[in-house]
Amino acid sequence: MEPAVRHLSEAFRLLADSRYLIRSAQWLNTFEVAAIAKWVYLDGHGRKPQAINWPDVLNAYKFLWRETEEATHYPDDPGVVASFILRLVYQQLIWNITPEKMQANFARARAIFGGSSGASSTLRSLFERETGVAFEDFLKAAHVLYGVFKKHGWSVEDYKLVEAMQRTFSAEVVSSVLRALSATRGVSRAE
Repeated sequence: MEPAVRHLSEAFRLLADSRYLIRSAQWLNTFEVAAIAKWVYLDGHGRKPQAINWPDVLNAYKFLWRETEEATHYPDDPGVVASFILRLVYQQLIWNITPEKMQANFARARAIFGGSSGASSTLRSLFERETGVAFEDFLKAAHVLYGVFKKHGWSVEDYKLVEAMQRTFSAEVVSSVLRALSATRGVSRAE
């Protein structure tokens, strides 16, 4: 078990030292390393220490994930789509509040929702229908909010957020963006 724990610790340290963005290994993220660490911790007790071939373990996880994605039917309900996006954002925030990682996240969101494929168009239109905001405006607003948080820290009065966004967007867009960002899963399901 010792070598396995050491390798996981080294992976976490590498991520932390790289500000959670390793350009040559963008697939490596803390959530996958944490899931594997949990597996090692829960299933590794009571066994003799053994060397683990981490590429095989990680590839098995990657292939399982891909097959699960391909076999899963995703609902078309806009509330579910918006809820998924918000949960993904909340899950990623703690590891992604660095300038480099935030820019990579914005680029990834733009690639997923802004692509020309049918899937991207469908996701974008469902998101826009649910939130009432054009996707590009939503991303621009996210950039503005990120700038405010970088400047003022995490305890920012509501009026500062609204004022910062109203310099660029109409009151209607500001209201829609803030409503989408503050919606709970229950609110999305109720609508």
